[in-house]
Amino acid sequence: MKSIRKSEETIRAILATLLLLGMFSVAFYYVLTPPEEIPIEASKLVIVKPSEIPVRGEVELTIKAISDDGLLDTKRDDLVKIYLEPNSHAPIGYSETSNIIWSDSLSVKLEDGFAKIKFVDPEFERIRISVEWIEGKSQLDSVEVQLYVGYRVSQIIGLS
Repeated sequence: MKSIRKSEETIRAILATLLLLGMFSVAFYYVLTPPEEIPIEASKLVIVKPSEIPVRGEVELTIKAISDDGLLDTKRDDLVKIYLEPNSHAPIGYSETSNIIWSDSLSVKLEDGFAKIKFVDPEFERIRISVEWIEGKSQLDSVEVQLYVGYRVSQIIGLS
């Protein structure tokens, strides 16, 4: 009877060890296996702007190439054109240069899927700014946004 109990305990101990060894092997496999990279394919351009733009305040706008899911495609290095609507008082310029040349339109190359430009407006106004794809890996949908210079966010959405 003692030998049967001892055999049962030995079998249980071996099974428990094998079960733990199997669980650790699976966990170890998933820790060492790099995650599968999901390819991101940009389909459109977006403009990221600050929520408030003060009159005569220099702000930075970011142009991004994103997928339909809103993910940045860091493999994009496309050339895009940014332009302001006619009759606007505001200029735009390149962010990287210390001697900024201001204009109502410019072309910029995306790096790692995005580019930054500077924007300043001496007037209290609403402006449309557009970005369109010129060349690159594949065509991206254009974007047009309105910038409210000098307005508080509460004024734009009707809270004041």
